[in-house]
Amino acid sequence: MIIPQGSYERDGIEGLTLGHSPGKPRRLTEQQEQTLADTVSTKRPVDVGIEAKYTWTLKLAMLFVEREFGETYTKKGMSVLLHRLGFSHTKATYTMELADPAEQETFRSETFPAQNKS
Repeated sequence: MIIPQGSYERDGIEGLTLGHSPGKPRRLTEQQEQTLADTVSTKRPVDVGIEAKYTWTLKLAMLFVEREFGETYTKKGMSVLLHRLGFSHTKATYTMELADPAEQETFRSETFPAQNKS
């Protein structure tokens, strides 16, 4: 009977070194990751057919990837992917200089009064 040698028996103390684990293979190709990065950085969710008002969220990015590439991610997984692509979490802020005057008038004349009634 042959007993397989373990790392220690074969290589001594060096055999116990853990080394680097490459981890799970990526689910998206480099081209798909680039498409995701380009989309999130240059378009609003509504521009790519996802119903949302203004900004990307992890959940919306997950929907985009599932729809476009057929891959599902958890929020944590999407956060790691986007971070690896150079994105960071920021709180959405509104800049008045970018505001659309027509939308502001609609808000003042229709939306705001309707909210005050309820």
